[in-house]
Amino acid sequence: HNTYNTHTHTTHTTHTTHTPNLTLATLRYATQSSVMDFSLESSRDRDAAEASPVVPGSGLPSIDAGDGERLVGAEIDLEEHLQGYGVLQQITRLRHILSVLEREEQETGTLSGARTDNDQLQVLRTSRKQKEEDVQVAVSSSSEERQKKHICSHPLWTSCITRLVELVRRDTLNTKLMRQLLQQYSFFFDQATRKDLESWIRGTEPRAATKLQRLEDELNTYKTNLIRESIRIGNNDLGDFYMECGQLERARRSFLNTQHFSTIPKHVVQWCLNVMHVCILAGQYIEVMHLFEKAKRELKSRNAPLSSKLYSCAGLTMLWQGEYRSAAQNFALITPHLTSETSTSAIQKAMLQPRDVALCGGLCALASYDRESLHELLFQNVHFKHFLESFPLVREMMLDFHASRYASCLNYLERLRLNHIAMDPYLAPKSEELCKTIRRRAIIQYCIPFVSVDLRRMAAAFESDLPSLETELVSMILCGDLSARICSQTKVLFKIDAKDRSRTFERALELGALYQEQTLQMLVRVSSLQSKSFAKSCRQSTPASPP
Repeated sequence: HNTYNTHTHTTHTTHTTHTPNLTLATLRYATQSSVMDFSLESSRDRDAAEASPVVPGSGLPSIDAGDGERLVGAEIDLEEHLQGYGVLQQITRLRHILSVLEREEQETGTLSGARTDNDQLQVLRTSRKQKEEDVQVAVSSSSEERQKKHICSHPLWTSCITRLVELVRRDTLNTKLMRQLLQQYSFFFDQATRKDLESWIRGTEPRAATKLQRLEDELNTYKTNLIRESIRIGNNDLGDFYMECGQLERARRSFLNTQHFSTIPKHVVQWCLNVMHVCILAGQYIEVMHLFEKAKRELKSRNAPLSSKLYSCAGLTMLWQGEYRSAAQNFALITPHLTSETSTSAIQKAMLQPRDVALCGGLCALASYDRESLHELLFQNVHFKHFLESFPLVREMMLDFHASRYASCLNYLERLRLNHIAMDPYLAPKSEELCKTIRRRAIIQYCIPFVSVDLRRMAAAFESDLPSLETELVSMILCGDLSARICSQTKVLFKIDAKDRSRTFERALELGALYQEQTLQMLVRVSSLQSKSFAKSCRQSTPASPP
């Protein structure tokens, strides 16, 4: 850390005689000012700096924009990101990535294009005498065209829209989504592609109507013949068809209709799981936990794939509710049998992959677990260790947190936030809250062994500047997350632990009550043995004689 600070503060110094480890790296000539600017660079860090900037404390390359800001999704591999998911999950994730990239482009484009818009506004006002409304419309339309042109050149955005159109066309009957894509991204498609997709829509609609009519006729025939198993299968087929068409509410009703014709526990678990998947895809998490409890009661035998899918749905629901500890406990119960498919139906495939379990479970554990629970999850949970092997970045982040290497842990967290958390449709809404909670827990864990903490050394441990760290500590003290006081003159934090005495008395009273209860139980047992008034199991098959 000291080396990094020395390097950053001596980048533009010219006293080469006092810095023998520094070599002349670049010589830049400014033509306008005719001033020669010598830039010095460390010989040890020169090769790494030329290849890619390095995140301090982590040893990982950072992806920066031209102005020093790190790009969202710069390290993501689309093929690896979508590997293993069903068609519906791929479509959901692709649409989420598109929305993230468009929002990011809108924010960055607005900032970078503010000066251009002001210049255009001034030119239009001076050159032509138009109304204020006409000038604003012209400038806004120019800004929109510039943003559309810029986002079309984004390789990840282009790959996502191409892959999304291909999936919808090849594996679904969702003409409504295709129309929406054609309307929303009309600037991306050329004339030939637009005609081709419109022709696909005109050909798919009658084909979908024919298939729907056939499935309804078959279901009516099964109902007439009163064949329960056939009626259940017919409703499942109808629900899968509605999923292909993107009609989630109708699919939910079709899967709910199978509950009256499910005769064995496996069928009950299956329709509960189908409805849970539809609700999560639609963002309706309210009834998921009710269905989870119902399916858990029916799943008496050990069925690892079904139980893992149930726990994954429950974990996503707890994550949506903000109950991170319960979510981490559900993710920790998932076994590697999660991806062992027992059906080819798109709706019955697992909603999470092993890397998702590692990412969601790891983040929720860091945001809620204490040190003992985190140690147990990292080193004693065999199944979760298997998931962590599929995502080394999460594993290293959790190990750094457990080993109190907080700067490296937070750098890993920032890299995950930009390239994985922001691109996940279930983690993205909780991204800011999770990262803030994990950072605050790291600060609290850092302060636990000490009575007083030097804020300068703490800032060095977290690779943060002193004013921002002090502001963050003040906010934590005001919120009640940290019981301490800060001396603004000496920059020292003093912990306040006035509840030790009361906690000691409470613990003593609890132990006394437990001792009384155990003593009473032993006295009751001794009295029963003395009076021979204890129950004895009868192993004979003959009924007992009446008294």
